[in-house]
Amino acid sequence: MPVPGWLRGVIVGILISIPDAIVTKAYVPIMATGIIGGAIIGALAGKFAV
Repeated sequence: MPVPGWLRGVIVGILISIPDAIVTKAYVPIMATGIIGGAIIGALAGKFAV
């Protein structure tokens, strides 16, 4: 599935953040951090990937 790097990062960030958000019941801050961090890391990885 050809998607931009930032979108891949967002997807990974969401998938990684879901368990922590469920356990702590602090959905918004944990999911927001996962989405923002995933987008930044995905964009950088897409830009500098070989």
